[in-house]
This record gives sequence, C-alpha cells and structure tokens, in this order.
Amino acid sequence: MSEFDGGYYAGYEEGKRQAGSDKRSAGNFATILALFIRGVVFIFLFLPALTGAYFVMHLLRYRTGHLTMWAYLAIIAGLSYLIECLFFGLKGCFIALRKKGSKWRFVFWGICFLYSFALPTLLFHVMIFELFKPPHGHAVDTANRVGWIGGALTGWVIFRRYRLHLDEAPGPVYWAYYIGRRIPR
Repeated sequence: MSEFDGGYYAGYEEGKRQAGSDKRSAGNFATILALFIRGVVFIFLFLPALTGAYFVMHLLRYRTGHLTMWAYLAIIAGLSYLIECLFFGLKGCFIALRKKGSKWRFVFWGICFLYSFALPTLLFHVMIFELFKPPHGHAVDTANRVGWIGGALTGWVIFRRYRLHLDEAPGPVYWAYYIGRRIPR
C-alpha cells in the first residue's frame, strides 16, 4: 500500500458527503421557492380582500393607535376574511335571486363583478403603469396598454376564482354563502 491510498478514500468520502449536502441544499431551495410562489399566488388571488382590508385599516389608523406588525397582520387577515364572507354572502343572494328569476339579481351580480373583476383590474393597471411609466414628456401609450392588458388578465383570473355562475362556495366562507342564499326567500 502506498501513502496515497488513504487520501483517495478520504477524498471519495468527502465528495459523497458534499454531494449529499448539495442535494439537501437544492431540496431546501426548491421548498423555499415553492412556498414563495404559493405565497405570491395567495396574495394575487386574494388581492381584492387584502386591498379592502388595507384601506379599512388606513381609514382607522388614528383610532387603532400604534400596532405591532403581528397585530396589524392579524387584523388585516381578519378583515380580509370578513370581506370575503360579505362577498360570498352577496354571491349567495345573487344565486338565490337568479333561481327565482328576479331582476334584482343584476344588482348583486354587478357588485360581485366590481369586486372580483373591476377592482383587481384597476389595481393591477395602476401598479404596472406606475412601475413602467416613461419620464415626464414622453408618450405613455405602451405602459398604459400593458397595464390594462395585464390588469384585464389579472381580473379575469381572479373573477374565475369566484365562479359567480356556480352554486358553490369554499368551506371557510360557506356559512356566509348559505346565509346569503336564505335572505331572498
């Protein structure tokens, strides 16, 4: 046996450990990336409720005093849930009125449409326009068009999430939907 045999084996073992470590690191990165993408999709789909909750908190900022970050996030989450419940209650009224053939269903559909399509479209348009608007004195056509097209696509995706044409609601807000279905009777 030569003096290099032990070095070869130690290097081989170190390489195996490094490969295992690299594999675990890649798996951790993939997990973190997947969680980040899910978070972005969650925020994207709940954009109307989160925006509404933010505006309510903005209106009440002087009455709530100084809140910690966690308290602020908890209140935003609670308000978002209440706004979603209100929306699904209105959807329940719309479905019940549609089954009865009432003309009032168009009022409820219009409110639901404004919340689930028009509001996200406008918010996305403003965000894109503010990000990509040209300097003062230049034409704004491209940023304006991109903003409206992106906003319309965003609104369409969020509008499809609410499924206004179907008689259903997600589990956490089903109670509000059920109450909304019972109101027009």
